[in-house]
Amino acid sequence: MSASSLAVDVPWAERSEGKAASAHHIGKRGRTARAHMEEAVRRGRGANCDNSNVLSILTGANPYPDTLFTVQEISMKFSALRQFGAALFVALLSSTAAHAQHLHAGDVEIGSASGVIVVDPEALAQHASNGYALFEGDFRDLSGGVFGTDDPGFISEEGALTPSDIIYFRGIGSLMTWSGANWVVSTAAVSLSIEDALGELTVFSGSGISSPQGIIGQVNGAGEIHEHLDFDLLGADRALASAYLITLQIGSDLNGFSQPFYVVMNAGLDEEVFESAVGALTAPVPEPASWALLLAGVGMLSLVARRRAG
Repeated sequence: MSASSLAVDVPWAERSEGKAASAHHIGKRGRTARAHMEEAVRRGRGANCDNSNVLSILTGANPYPDTLFTVQEISMKFSALRQFGAALFVALLSSTAAHAQHLHAGDVEIGSASGVIVVDPEALAQHASNGYALFEGDFRDLSGGVFGTDDPGFISEEGALTPSDIIYFRGIGSLMTWSGANWVVSTAAVSLSIEDALGELTVFSGSGISSPQGIIGQVNGAGEIHEHLDFDLLGADRALASAYLITLQIGSDLNGFSQPFYVVMNAGLDEEVFESAVGALTAPVPEPASWALLLAGVGMLSLVARRRAG
């Protein structure tokens, strides 16, 4: 006897095409209906019963006798529910993975090659016109208070570093401030600090850097690291809306220090204004040959103008 020939009463579903069972009915009633269906099929296989015998098993307490489905249709509906559940599970996993990726976006990625630490080994970061990788942070993200943040962090892929190696940062240069038109040396009324893994402070100011080297952390047994240090804005002018620029390098006990890179911190500027400050760093600087060509062009224009005036 073909399973598709069996008719089953289902009080919790409608026969109309395109209408799915509500979530309220997918629990106890759904399981009960399926149990009845399986019992009917089992008995039908064990004895020479016809459709009417099977229906008598399934419809004894059915309050909706005119709502009938075949066993095949019921099976298809359960299959559709299983597929929906699987798709929902995959979507949730994807959302979780995307969220995890978002949490690490903007971190300073490091690796090692030829005995030195390499910053941005996959070349995913934006770069300044001088070739330095450029990373951003925001003192107003509130993760460390109004004047503090722990972004960007420092991260590597698994196996990119040697287990147990100690990773350091080193500051170079001085603290720079966005004036609204260009980057200038900061005044004495503001400074920026980084607290390392041992609680020691490196402080950047317009006059230089105190205790320029600090510890980021130790590489774990899988050859990876992911650490966030505290950046804080200090001084009487720290509440003024601006942007700040520091220059760092990263090294380790087993590897030399990396090429320098920039960290640019927003401190209350509108996004458009902050991006213009970042853009001033990424804008290409004309080569000397370009400057010579430009000056020659200006000279030619001046000569033509003088001849016309004469």
